Amino acid sequence: MTYFLSLWHTLLCICKYVNGNKIFRHFILLSGSVEVFLRRKSVIPTRKSVIPIGQYSFLQSFNYSAWKWKLVHTLTMGVVESKSDGTKLCVTIKLPQNANIKVFEALSRLRSMNQEVHHLPRDFTPLHAAGDSTERYWLSCLQLPTCSHVILVLHVATSLCQMKLAQDHPMKLSRITRCLHSFLAKCRRSSNHYLLDEKALDGKLRANYEVANSLSRYCAYLLVSRPDLLPDTILVPKVLLQKAVGHARDKLKGFDDSWQRIYRKLMEVPLEEPSVHGSHQRKLSVNIVEKGAKLGKKLIDQETEEHRWEILAKIWVSLLIHIAPSPNAEAHNKYLKPGCEFISYIWALFCHCGIEKSELWQEYCVG
Repeated sequence: MTYFLSLWHTLLCICKYVNGNKIFRHFILLSGSVEVFLRRKSVIPTRKSVIPIGQYSFLQSFNYSAWKWKLVHTLTMGVVESKSDGTKLCVTIKLPQNANIKVFEALSRLRSMNQEVHHLPRDFTPLHAAGDSTERYWLSCLQLPTCSHVILVLHVATSLCQMKLAQDHPMKLSRITRCLHSFLAKCRRSSNHYLLDEKALDGKLRANYEVANSLSRYCAYLLVSRPDLLPDTILVPKVLLQKAVGHARDKLKGFDDSWQRIYRKLMEVPLEEPSVHGSHQRKLSVNIVEKGAKLGKKLIDQETEEHRWEILAKIWVSLLIHIAPSPNAEAHNKYLKPGCEFISYIWALFCHCGIEKSELWQEYCVG
């Protein structure tokens, strides 16, 4: 019974199921479902097992100053790790069930792939069911130079769409709660927390919002805290993030006291984009904040609310899947002790299939 309920048995059943043996689906459900496999709390997991995922919001954190951490780092001569400005993380959340389902629905397509393929194809995405506009947004993001660019631009666009959603579906607060929130905002000198009434959203809209928002903040968290799990070279995410923080502080100077003013300022960005010619180095200097604002504005102006979040949900699922394949097993092993990352489970499934890279990032994985 211990073996039947063990993680190893669940993994074997999942591998068999992915390879086309549908009967093993029943064994997976009996041993605690795929969700049990995603989080180990004890030797014999239970149905209550969940996986926490880190969260990071760029537009809430770009003004964060890490001077205290830098001072302690200097005083301890490097014993305490330093932090960079604009890298304050949000509260860790439980992986939403909708996000879990969408990711593994997309991964079920592995069963139809050639077993000799060692690279994830560019077209391995769940975008085909969402319409032509979704694929258009996806392809426009892939024109950016690196994976880190794609994550940050999409993350800023998703944050703008979240602000729009909070504006259209505000949470109704009592007078006391409203005064308390206003007081806390003044103490923090900003009010960047979006008070969104999620219960007011209908089922499909709420599901897509949960998927897109949680995966957007999780991928941004990976860029800030786990850059070695991304397919870029390890210095690219850090350098790019600091450039984006500088751009945000310049662009939003004097407008960062509330998310409403940040939203209005970013929505003023013109949609016309000058063509970028020249070296790869010039493309790397692209303004992340403006790019993300333009993409967010297009989604808000040209798409309906429901379709907007359907597009974002499918794109974030696709992006996470293409980030996961990696030959760098040491990086994933490093984060097993504090608690396995969600992306590591997806990476493990790709390893089982012999897939070590995605064709999307081959140009940037070299070296």
